[in-house]
Amino acid sequence: MDILCPGFVGTRTPWSHYARVRILHTSDWHVGLQSGHISRREEHEAFFRWLNRTLADEAVDALVVAGDIFDGMQPSNESLRMYYHFLRDLESTGVRDVVVVGGNHDSAAQLDAPREVLSALGVHVVGGYSGEADPLRYLAPLRARGSEEPVAVCIALPYIHEYRLGIRTTDSDAEATRRAFTERFRWVYSELANLAEQRFPGLPLVATGHLTMGKMEQGDTLQEIHQVGFIDALPPDLLDPRLRYVALGHIHRACPVERDRIWYSGSPIPVSLAEMRHPRRVLLVDLHCSCTANPRHHGDFSQDETSNSVRVYPINVPVTRELLEYEGTEEEVIGWLKGLFSKAELPPLLNLRVRVEQPQPQLAARVRAALEQYSVENRPLLVELREVLCGSDNEQSAFEAMSLEELKPRQVFSLLCSQAKAALADELLQAFDFVATAKKEELDACIAAVSERPQHDQPPLSVATQQASEDNDQ
Repeated sequence: MDILCPGFVGTRTPWSHYARVRILHTSDWHVGLQSGHISRREEHEAFFRWLNRTLADEAVDALVVAGDIFDGMQPSNESLRMYYHFLRDLESTGVRDVVVVGGNHDSAAQLDAPREVLSALGVHVVGGYSGEADPLRYLAPLRARGSEEPVAVCIALPYIHEYRLGIRTTDSDAEATRRAFTERFRWVYSELANLAEQRFPGLPLVATGHLTMGKMEQGDTLQEIHQVGFIDALPPDLLDPRLRYVALGHIHRACPVERDRIWYSGSPIPVSLAEMRHPRRVLLVDLHCSCTANPRHHGDFSQDETSNSVRVYPINVPVTRELLEYEGTEEEVIGWLKGLFSKAELPPLLNLRVRVEQPQPQLAARVRAALEQYSVENRPLLVELREVLCGSDNEQSAFEAMSLEELKPRQVFSLLCSQAKAALADELLQAFDFVATAKKEELDACIAAVSERPQHDQPPLSVATQQASEDNDQ
């Protein structure tokens, strides 16, 4: 489904006197991403070059990056260098302010470490959230080109684990936990909106978030990011109505949650095969004055022109590499490879499934030989080659037929428990969800809480995680 909105790309209103601030919203870069053993570095480098040009050409005032800067919590030196070089080069684009918040893939400590240095470059970084921190660190004033005075304020909220909100999943039932989770999020946004209005009276407010919200399509949620798997998507009405625009991250498809107010920008490069179905995009957001001059009334102001004070214009990111998949017999796969053609700048990445009646030890060698018809610089890269056994005696279950990359952590855990003939009790699943979603400092606190108790008096892990959270809060 394509995205339609007022002033869609190609017909957007030129930048003019009546727009207060122009924001470019992006997220989910996943710098350092690999597909199998293949680095996606070249695609990120191409995206950053394009983004740099776009920021200058579109006269963007502020860049907002809504989480998942890196693909993992321990980014390589190469990934860090790419990130810092991009931020350094922003000076040439004319962008006045940059807001970067952490996502569930990011290390809050890693992002926050250079925040004081980056602030001198106009880069406001919030790696993680803590209720104990100075709330002013979550407010980022935004300036327009040619002005030193702020014209808007961004409430910069990163990914927030429920542990940080004081939610204890063992305290109540699913519905009570869901309500508590929603209300705590609502409180955080409202309190920061109150503070922003006190510190910057009269300025429009925008915000960020890295979470799951609204109605999703199948395949949108790549990873459960909260310990409570039953929370599902959060309701849009938890966001304070004073927020004129909310820049979301985590969902990899550019889509509105509430048109012209709450949007996901999606990932700029396709992380998985499923993401090739939708264009990769960034969002240009024009945040207008509360009212505009109407020349028919000689300087009076017309409220008719303010019914939509925010306009969102998706911009397609050029495809520099395609992710392709094909399934067939060996003859069909080899024939498909010989006729393969891609218009993208970089050679495609291939995921191949070959239907066989019995294992074929030399299959990989024959497939690679078929790829040698291409020059080295244009040769498609093989990410995965999998044999699919056919016949009634070799039928595989849905889980067994999937690669490890396709399975969600809970599915892998369920398979392991099944193989070990272990019962999947709710308490065991809650403990696994905590381990799967918690960050290092939260796991360390949990281990410490368990270790401090006498061996004969060890509580279940779900209770220990609750106690660890309480100890950390204190």
